[in-house]
Amino acid sequence: SGPYKEIWNSFVGYTSAKSNQLVPAYTWSGNVAIAGKINNGKDPWSDMSTRDLNEFSSQMPGSDIWIKGKTMAEREHEAGLLSVVDNDYTVTRTAQNSTSAGASLPELEAAMGIVSDVRTSFAEGSARFQYLAPDARACSVDISNQSAQGTAWRRVKDSGGDRARRVVISGLNAGDHQYRILCYYDQNGPWFSFPSDRTNLLTHGTIPRQ
Repeated sequence: SGPYKEIWNSFVGYTSAKSNQLVPAYTWSGNVAIAGKINNGKDPWSDMSTRDLNEFSSQMPGSDIWIKGKTMAEREHEAGLLSVVDNDYTVTRTAQNSTSAGASLPELEAAMGIVSDVRTSFAEGSARFQYLAPDARACSVDISNQSAQGTAWRRVKDSGGDRARRVVISGLNAGDHQYRILCYYDQNGPWFSFPSDRTNLLTHGTIPRQ
């Protein structure tokens, strides 16, 4: 009872009024599963075999998609994880995985206000920036000579619109430069909330007249 019950109910589950038990507030369905390693008493652990995969999958909901393959690496590839060795977990559509399961990472990054795919270069006194903005609103790029130690910044605003942006800042002195890319981010309801923080987190709203 009390605030702890409210926090739990708003986050990962709900409490049953009849049994006073904690009940999950989610449905397990349509997951993509990749069989990994298994403890066979040796170090390092070995890849799960097809037999292991079949045994585990038989105990899980039938709506899950278990990726087939002889090794963990082969199963990752068949699931569309083509560059795991480079810590790139972007999922590509494959014959075994239509990518319908899980979150869309590009959409998730955009919803969180994350600037991605940032590329920079410097030549002939000009700094060039390419990046993917979270939405259509304009962003700003600040730049400062390294010798200024972040005390003097020059700001250039991009044109907004398409999320793919290009900014060129010319007339710069030789040497290293610091930069920062600033894009607006709404913390707006109802989705933006942390159950453990009961204060107002909204950064975009209206103040009514008195």
